[in-house]
Amino acid sequence: MFESCLQKQQELKKIFTSLPTEDLRYQKLMELGKKLPPFPSANKTEATLINDCQSAIYLHSECSGGVMTFNATADALISAGFAAVLIAA
Repeated sequence: MFESCLQKQQELKKIFTSLPTEDLRYQKLMELGKKLPPFPSANKTEATLINDCQSAIYLHSECSGGVMTFNATADALISAGFAAVLIAA
């Protein structure tokens, strides 16, 4: 599992370093944010709200069968993109 995490990080690094301009990197980040799966409104709680961010970002985690999964949403596309990168890595 650790190796797959490193592989995912390398893939993300390759994607972003291949983009020649800052604008294209921001566009990619927003594209990833748009692809986040739906976030259940029941999970939008004070406990899942990330504090001290300009945008509202919610991060929910769940452990089932020894596997940890994360889901996130944000009210800003760039923040959602950063959440998507963190979840993907």
